[in-house]
Amino acid sequence: MNAKGLRELQEEVLETGLCAYCGACAGACPYLVSYKGRIVILDNCTIPEPQCYKYCPRTDTDIGAVSQRGGSVASHIKISKKALYSSETLEGKADVILGMEPVETLRALAEFGNPQVVVIVNPRPVYPSGGMPYPDLDDLKELIIKFSSQTRFVRATEEALKMGDPLYANIILLGSLVGADLLPISRETMIPILEERFPGSLFDSNIKAFNRGIELGLKAFS
Repeated sequence: MNAKGLRELQEEVLETGLCAYCGACAGACPYLVSYKGRIVILDNCTIPEPQCYKYCPRTDTDIGAVSQRGGSVASHIKISKKALYSSETLEGKADVILGMEPVETLRALAEFGNPQVVVIVNPRPVYPSGGMPYPDLDDLKELIIKFSSQTRFVRATEEALKMGDPLYANIILLGSLVGADLLPISRETMIPILEERFPGSLFDSNIKAFNRGIELGLKAFS
């Protein structure tokens, strides 16, 4: 017997008015997002063992028997000559989305994306715990491309591993954003910040990773 998934969730909960808009299903599925008080289906589900139905509190699933995927950590940055009173990006108003992982990038794109948004994403998946299946990577890439004006895949984790530590992926991805020349941020303006953040010998290795990211960004947008 096949596990119940998005089709059953739509028929039994979303279309019957039972949805509580808690977002539990969206937290377990890259094809669902919570948007303006409702659950939106982005595309047809292709996951062999879907989890959205299991997480929904309006179904007969034993919620205690399923583990919850941890949420993403996101930072919002606004750059403007005018006074800004909040750093939080409004829905659909992002100019650039920089993503460390495909599924979470797609989530951010669904909430903050628009026809003009540019996406830079590290294509290395971060697999959920508890044995939850991960969506097909090629499908994720197609969706990210579909919902952006430009998408560039920067293999930050792969480059970081070449340097001996996957943690360098963060600074490599940051460098790729600077190298892409999408924002009024240059290498020269970033150097003092990196020196403060990475004192002593830490600066040497991180500036190397940052420079490598700049190279990748230049190449990706050339």
